[in-house]
Amino acid sequence: MRLTVSVRDPQVEGVSTTVAVETEPSAQAGSFAAELARAVGYAGATEGEPPLYVGSSPLDPHTTLQVAGVRDGMDLGLGAPLPREPEPEGRTEVRLVSGPGAGTVFRLVPGDYDIGSGPTCRIRLAEGAPTLAARARVCLDGSAELLMTETALLDGKSTQGPARGGRAASSPWATSCWS
Repeated sequence: MRLTVSVRDPQVEGVSTTVAVETEPSAQAGSFAAELARAVGYAGATEGEPPLYVGSSPLDPHTTLQVAGVRDGMDLGLGAPLPREPEPEGRTEVRLVSGPGAGTVFRLVPGDYDIGSGPTCRIRLAEGAPTLAARARVCLDGSAELLMTETALLDGKSTQGPARGGRAASSPWATSCWS
């Protein structure tokens, strides 16, 4: 099987190296770590098998890649755990679900956000999208309003006026927004 993984070397802060390796699910994690170390020029590679980490968890060098859960596209720590990424700010999310940029998630704090391809838009869409497609307003309670423009569609349909959504079933509409 072919695995493409990102390897982070603790001796080079903030740098990941993408490595494509032909291996078998039955390969041992320790041997895999040694091969990755050679591939990325890990300074400790001459000392044998460096510890391999998935997140903050070290892998048993004698376990197989399949049992360890090593999969294509993973980010692995070589010689040290991966640094913990800080949680993004904001509890309200806008998710792009189709088209260019699909899968992108924007975490938003309370405020107003222009959505479009324009240079001043805080939620930037791919080239070809309207310069200003809509405006989102995130309220203090985490609920949000999608303020429509002529070019915006919600679930593929044109909408008149603001579309609102919230978190709590008892009060789904925005109640603590400001202008």
